[in-house]
Amino acid sequence: MCSSINIYRIGVDEADRFSLLVKTMWREAKETGSLLGWSGATDEIIEELTSKDVVQEILSQNMVYVAEIEGNLVGFAALRFLSGEEGEVAGIMVMERHTGKGIGSKLFRNVLEAARKAGLSRLIVKTEKDNHRAISFYKKMGFKLIGESVEKTSGTEVDIVILSMNL
Repeated sequence: MCSSINIYRIGVDEADRFSLLVKTMWREAKETGSLLGWSGATDEIIEELTSKDVVQEILSQNMVYVAEIEGNLVGFAALRFLSGEEGEVAGIMVMERHTGKGIGSKLFRNVLEAARKAGLSRLIVKTEKDNHRAISFYKKMGFKLIGESVEKTSGTEVDIVILSMNL
């Protein structure tokens, strides 16, 4: 465990920092060939998703938590509100060099606490069917596999699994 991890909800005023984090994580994923979690992504799509307007919209409509070490953002987790009492963990990502330090678990605990405070009774999460590391992580956090599906992401069909957790 790294004791200097700061987890906090990022605001719209830090849209540029969040955008830089996502771009950096995308670049590193491409360089290492570790593209699980990035299905359907291209440089053009990442550029669009990290534009100031889109990032500000994401940060204002979702609860996004970031992990910071020594002033640098190293990961994030997002909670998206779906309907009534259901929410979605819309991603937990940690820079590869910082995995294994409990950062993903800390980010998830913040999302879980926010979901409970918001009165949600169920969380779902979707991930690629072959992303065994993510599936194992979510099961460890208490999610149960409830189904499989095929989703189109930027014109690419992606086999996904859907996991759920009652709060």
